[in-house]
Amino acid sequence: MQAVDAITPAIGAPESRAETFSAPIHFPWLTEMRFFTAFAVLIHHVETTRNVMGLGPYPQGLIQVIGPNGVRVFFVLSGFLITHLLLSEVKRTGTVAVKKFYIRRALRIWPLYYALLAVSFLIPSAFFVVKADSQMTLWATAQMQDFWPKITLFCCMLPNLAIFLYQPVAGFAQAWSIGVEEQFYFIWPVLMKKFAKSPLKALLGVLVTKVALFEILLCILKTRRIYLLPDTRAVLGHLFNFVNSCQIEAMVIGGLAAYLFMVKPQFVRKTVRKKAFVALLAVALCWANSAHFIQPQQLIPVDCIFAAFLVWLTNLNTKPPVTVRGLLTYLGKISYGIYMLHPLAIYLSYKIVCSTGIDTTTAAFTVAIWSASIFTSIAFAVGSYELYEKRFLKLKSNFAVVASSAG
Repeated sequence: MQAVDAITPAIGAPESRAETFSAPIHFPWLTEMRFFTAFAVLIHHVETTRNVMGLGPYPQGLIQVIGPNGVRVFFVLSGFLITHLLLSEVKRTGTVAVKKFYIRRALRIWPLYYALLAVSFLIPSAFFVVKADSQMTLWATAQMQDFWPKITLFCCMLPNLAIFLYQPVAGFAQAWSIGVEEQFYFIWPVLMKKFAKSPLKALLGVLVTKVALFEILLCILKTRRIYLLPDTRAVLGHLFNFVNSCQIEAMVIGGLAAYLFMVKPQFVRKTVRKKAFVALLAVALCWANSAHFIQPQQLIPVDCIFAAFLVWLTNLNTKPPVTVRGLLTYLGKISYGIYMLHPLAIYLSYKIVCSTGIDTTTAAFTVAIWSASIFTSIAFAVGSYELYEKRFLKLKSNFAVVASSAG
């Protein structure tokens, strides 16, 4: 209870309205980290696409791990930033403006999400076909199957559920994680408003609820002594997959890091600067990237490691050349576009590179496909950000309560 009560003087006292926009919230290196998470997913998908198309084995080792871990780091990062922003709003105003929060998130996420959804359903199937015998052909022909239930789930921000129930939509399967984020965003400001004086209760409550629900469903599905009709077991199976895909525990861990950072900022800063902490963090990061973890009891410690890494980054004093930092910051700003558009860029890159006749078993092919995929993904993201997304992002400031550099 002391930890819960301790936050009241820290964030419970509203500040004057004049102070609301005076000091934008900015954490060094976190914007840049968004790019590295999207880049990790991009590289992972370049190699998994190679396997899907029958051009090579499924990636192993670090390449297999960095994709899922990139998404996981982004979840933790998102939970940290959003929770810190909401806690700052509570501190400055005494409450959370839920409606304005929803509008800001919609302006950031929805324009590209729904535009790409439309493109993914309307692009000719032939665009995705590089080899006639590849799995991509099956995906393309399945594009329009179960059209209405599938597109309804996508429109309702439930792509993670649609993936388990129906055939994936080529060029849009990566949207499952965007759905998870939006589901988190839907409940989080409401909980932060309700538990404004004791946010730790909300954080721990959501974490316990997620893990408990996962374990209960897993136990039911594994216990053969419990008689279940086939249809009931199928429904429970889909529910389990949906709960498992809702990786909000990663965002809650990020939120707990934000809470600790908010309540004990000096303690956190002193801790992450110690050499022993840095050494332990380096070892922990090696472990976190040593295997593809899937169970919550494994993933939660991994999330804690990623949260510690992100907090350490906010206190990193290293300053690269201005041009390098500026480039990384810009890439971080367009990272949402890189993440959403990279599957299309990868498919197009394979189509072009394969048409050149390069031997797909050579290092030259790997260099060519990596280079083409990275360049095309960034080019698509730049075009999307500059010509399309910016128009909506400019409107976000009209609904800001706490000024922030977060996207």
